[in-house]
Amino acid sequence: MKYCLLWLWGLLLLLSWPLAVAGNCSAQITQVYAAKSNAAQAADIQYWQKISLPDNWNQRWPNHSGVVWYRIDWQPVCQNTDELNLAVYVESISMAGSVYVNQQLLWRDKNQQEPISRSWNQPRYFVLPPNLDRKRTQQIYLRVYGHALSSPGIGKVQIDHVDNMVAIQQDAQWHQRTIFTINAILSASLGLFCACIWLMRRQESALGWYVVASMSWLAFLYNILATETGPFPNAGMFFQSHIMAFVLYTWGFCIFSWRFVQYANKRLEQVLNLITIVMIAFIWLMPLQYQALNLSAIFLTCVLILNANGVCISILGWRSRELESKLLAITLMTCILLAVLSLLGFYQIVDVPSHLLSYTSLLFTLFLAIILAMRFTRSLQRIEAFNLELSNKIREAELNVSLSLQEQHRLAVKQVQTKERTHMAHDLHDGLGGSILRSIITLEHAPKSIENAQNLSILRLLRNDLRQIIDQFADDNHKIPSTPMHWLAPLRNRYKHIFDELGIKLQWEASKEWAKQPTSTQCLTLYRVVEEALNNVVKHSQAKQVVLKFQASHQFLQLSIEDNGVGFNVIDTELSGLSTGMNSMKTRIERIDGQWSIASEPGKTTVQVFIAL
Repeated sequence: MKYCLLWLWGLLLLLSWPLAVAGNCSAQITQVYAAKSNAAQAADIQYWQKISLPDNWNQRWPNHSGVVWYRIDWQPVCQNTDELNLAVYVESISMAGSVYVNQQLLWRDKNQQEPISRSWNQPRYFVLPPNLDRKRTQQIYLRVYGHALSSPGIGKVQIDHVDNMVAIQQDAQWHQRTIFTINAILSASLGLFCACIWLMRRQESALGWYVVASMSWLAFLYNILATETGPFPNAGMFFQSHIMAFVLYTWGFCIFSWRFVQYANKRLEQVLNLITIVMIAFIWLMPLQYQALNLSAIFLTCVLILNANGVCISILGWRSRELESKLLAITLMTCILLAVLSLLGFYQIVDVPSHLLSYTSLLFTLFLAIILAMRFTRSLQRIEAFNLELSNKIREAELNVSLSLQEQHRLAVKQVQTKERTHMAHDLHDGLGGSILRSIITLEHAPKSIENAQNLSILRLLRNDLRQIIDQFADDNHKIPSTPMHWLAPLRNRYKHIFDELGIKLQWEASKEWAKQPTSTQCLTLYRVVEEALNNVVKHSQAKQVVLKFQASHQFLQLSIEDNGVGFNVIDTELSGLSTGMNSMKTRIERIDGQWSIASEPGKTTVQVFIAL
């Protein structure tokens, strides 16, 4: 049942189609005439010349700039009962004009004198009055103002049903204007994008030259899309600028293509630069009567240069191993083919649409967009690969740093242990060693028989010294004695007996108060230095008098120990490696950023220590 209904519907459409067509009116153009005249009305023209359309009056009236009238004779073709619903379609009017139906104004351009309007690339249709006489021949008049440099005349003219003319006009509008508008938008967008890249990366010289070509192409397209001559004072200057833009486009595009395929030929670039300068000079300096031929020659020269360059670059690109160069070769050869066909159609050598040229720029813009997308994709891939490699290197570096830190920590611990051992050795040497020395001296000078109480006293003294050393290692924050004299009191008590036994006079001079209280580390360091110095006096100096001076001020602590012993050679002692005590004192003082010095000669040895607070 469904298929039967579809069959019946199709049959009804087929039967009704001839009826529908039969009710439409059409028209037949019988003859076309032209007349070179500045007349305000067609009725004033007496001589008409038979022509065919489309028409370029430069072939008939070379170098003529002014007004030409066209008369189109036509006859309505329709039944008496049909509604007269006709329109006239005019492909182009170069440059501006007016349209009349039987001496009645139908439409006109805004400006018909310099600076004139520009209708040469604007397809239009005009609805004809419905009350025309169907039985006699009708006339359509076109008053055209043209310039010799702009291919003056009119394009194809058709008269038919309004619906048909609307469809034809819309199709022509797409090919003659819309496609160029899209072309201009894409060229401007891509040119701006390339300009941004070039400004940030000047080494991309190919993109910089594409910007030159793109901007010149936009100026060329302006002539195609502009509806008024302004800002130029006349159509001649407008057309000169139009051709100059094409010259600059040729120059920029050629160098862009050379840069793109990495073809370097300075001499060829110099020749192209010279040709460009000469052509621009000819455009603006050539006398007006020769401009039509001159501009056409320059235009054809540029076309020839572009095509020759396209062929050469296509060959170089196709031979290249890079995909981008091969795509460029394919694109250029396609553009060359379309441009040649369009040019042949424009000059009516072959019957092909002249609007094919508009697709070349779109094709090339698409190609460049694809190339930039490919480069962007490759850049992202390289960035991703670099990030992956960087991540791996970072992980490797982190592992190495971790191992290095572990090794560094191990060495630091070892160093701290070594320092602590050295510190302990120094304390044992200075503290316990001194106590043992005092005990030995006491035993040496004692009677042959020593009472148990005295032995016990010596052992207790050694025990107390050892306990003091252990306590010092356990805690560096010892309580500071209230005065320097209280700080020196234990030393005086410990060395008084042994110095008395040896007959050594010990003189103590110290500040009464702390001007600025030192730290426990500073007190302990000075304490050990005094012990070491006094032990050296007992062991080596053979002195009879020792003077100890200690001064405590707001800025420093100063210690001086002087004896009248036999003295020694300081340098020889240091070189011999026998100066354990001296090294111990020096190390302790340097540990707290103090200054230490020792001077010795027969009869006088002086140890001095200076510590800043």
